[in-house]
Amino acid sequence: MQILYKLKKLFLKCPHDVVLGVENSISVKHSSHVNDMSKNDLKKLLDFVKLEENYRQKKFITLLLTIAMIVGLFFFSQLISLDAYHGAENDKRVNNSIEEEKLRNNKNAMFVAFKRKRREFEKHIERGDKLAQNIYLYKALEEYQKAQVLFPEAYKVNFRITYTSTEICKRYKSRCREAHKLILKLQKKYPHREEVQELNKQISMRL
Repeated sequence: MQILYKLKKLFLKCPHDVVLGVENSISVKHSSHVNDMSKNDLKKLLDFVKLEENYRQKKFITLLLTIAMIVGLFFFSQLISLDAYHGAENDKRVNNSIEEEKLRNNKNAMFVAFKRKRREFEKHIERGDKLAQNIYLYKALEEYQKAQVLFPEAYKVNFRITYTSTEICKRYKSRCREAHKLILKLQKKYPHREEVQELNKQISMRL
């Protein structure tokens, strides 16, 4: 048994061609140590070497399968990440498109509302001008004030309110102080307007 143990160690250290040689003819290179062995011992030794070889092959195959599984899982995770990234990008593009559409709709709605407001403003101005031409100054002033509510900073309506108030002061000796305040306010905002300067001269004579 001690000899068999030594021979097992010897075969485990032998190159692979020695093991194959034992299976065929027991006469290959480096095989002189086993020529004196009995057939039974050689068979046992050969069986042992085959078992060891099978074990190593199975271990190697298991290692390859493990590596293949790890690589597969890695690429699978990369594909999932890539798909998630593209999905997020698509969602982002969709959300951006929705926001852009909302912005366009809001701009369109604001533009439509502005046009409607502008038309209403012009209607009040037009009505006020017609009333002022027919010397309906108080009614004209009411129309101008309605227009002023829509566009409080518009010079077009503020001058008409000031001018109409000045005419009321001149004709009916009413609203003279109010007219003077309006002129000063308009003069402060538009100091180089000649028509405002002229109104200031007219009202100063009435005060």
